[in-house]
Amino acid sequence: MVQNAANSGIFISYRRDDTRQAAGRLGDDLVREFGQDRIFRDIERIELGVEFAQVLNEALNNCNVMLVLIGRHWLTVTDAQGARRLDQPTDWIRTEIVTALSRKVRVVPVLVDGATLPTEAELPDDLRPLVRRQAFQIEDARWRSDVQRLVEGLSRLEGLAVVKPPTPAPALRASVPAAPPVNNRGKLVGLGAGSLVLLLALFAWLNWEGAESAAPVINAAAEAEALAALADQLEGVWKAADGQLWEFVKGERGLLVRRREIVSKSNQIKPDESSTREVTVTDRTLTFKAVYDSEQWSCTMSLSARGQSLEGQCREDVTNKDIKEHWSFQHKA
Repeated sequence: MVQNAANSGIFISYRRDDTRQAAGRLGDDLVREFGQDRIFRDIERIELGVEFAQVLNEALNNCNVMLVLIGRHWLTVTDAQGARRLDQPTDWIRTEIVTALSRKVRVVPVLVDGATLPTEAELPDDLRPLVRRQAFQIEDARWRSDVQRLVEGLSRLEGLAVVKPPTPAPALRASVPAAPPVNNRGKLVGLGAGSLVLLLALFAWLNWEGAESAAPVINAAAEAEALAALADQLEGVWKAADGQLWEFVKGERGLLVRRREIVSKSNQIKPDESSTREVTVTDRTLTFKAVYDSEQWSCTMSLSARGQSLEGQCREDVTNKDIKEHWSFQHKA
């Protein structure tokens, strides 16, 4: 019997030859946030002698969401005979994902360490709906921030609230006052000393509570300040390798990117307002959609240490095509 299978809210699907280490690391992080009984990974949740298919079926029946970890070799892993595993109807990874899709389970492709989402043409027919799901990207260089964003997204799903550890109660230590003298004056002195100890303990407890609650505010403010400084560094005109000029500007909702200019039919140069898109900044990594000559690209680019160049990969968002290009921008003073 599977332990607490009915409480397995998050199913982690991964291929051991591809993302074993990432699955273990992510699983540990999610256990700390959601609890052991809410995370299902085959290696830890299947007891000896239990039928594998039965356990997976039970876990899929009770999960809220499936995270499909896709690494650089997920698509091409082969068996001992050299046949691609995803093409085999009995492949367990394929079975897990197809079953989840057929049962209307929320399925999230999680791209690990620079992996890209396969195209429909590269997958068997029953797996093709996977690539129509919104994917999430986790990079080793920004693991903590990426996982935190994933946790925030998962916690908004029904039944997946983050498990909050109980706040430890501060110990109130008060020394026992010495026996008061018999006279009334001594009784008052003894009573005053005992009350003073309790007041001091109460004051210390209130300060401790305030320090605990203030810490996240300080961290959030520091993070916001760091992102604002990074936006200042990015703001301005950048020149792409093909000579096109791109511009990062601050808008009401945050940082925006657009192609600086476009040549009209009358040979007039004007700003390309139609290409304006929002930018998400995490650490020193930017993710955004870029519109270029009516084509839309998904880009992930990293800012150099000196802040003078941007390097990264952009993938064209076109069905049944898999066009990826390396883009680079140089800051134009």
